[in-house]
Amino acid sequence: MADTDREFLKASILTDARAEAERMLAEAEKTVRQKRELSQSQTDRIRAEAEVRAGEQAGAIERSSRSALELEARRNMLKAQDALLKTVLQKVRDKLGGLASGPAYRDVLKNLLVEGVLGLSVPKVLFNATAAELALIDEALLEEVRKRVKELDGPEVDLKRSGDKPLKDAGVMLFSEDGRLCFNNQFKNRMRRFETEIRKLTAKELFEG
Repeated sequence: MADTDREFLKASILTDARAEAERMLAEAEKTVRQKRELSQSQTDRIRAEAEVRAGEQAGAIERSSRSALELEARRNMLKAQDALLKTVLQKVRDKLGGLASGPAYRDVLKNLLVEGVLGLSVPKVLFNATAAELALIDEALLEEVRKRVKELDGPEVDLKRSGDKPLKDAGVMLFSEDGRLCFNNQFKNRMRRFETEIRKLTAKELFEG
């Protein structure tokens, strides 16, 4: 993942997730606390009954009850973390999908095209995008892409729009002229490529402090 992508995703995750994290973790802690209180009440009752029958059994029952509580608390926290991570990933998807309305989207398209051209590394490349994105990809932008590719030691490239219908999902797709090679740089595909890294980043920032 490029540094700019990583910083963007990290900022998006931390900005959108912290409020959600506090809410969900507070709910999880409340659930654990309620169950602990209930378990303590049950433990006291069991201990009292057990002490009547046999003092030694009381300690074993109490230890068993506490072990069950700790296991359930851990399960509840893991469920809360998993739910939060899913929420964060969806927020990142929404953030990426909404970039098209931002003033800096032209630069985003430029970076997507540069990355795709470098990934294909062929002299002739066809590209496609959504109708709104195609309206932003003019010859001036394509020239900037060619210049940036050259600065990064990429190939001299003939970059043209494909004749296919515009895409429905945000981002760009690039193809070699013969159609054998494809670089899918749509946001939904980028999310799949980077999901593991995003999960690790989110878990580290939100759950490890």
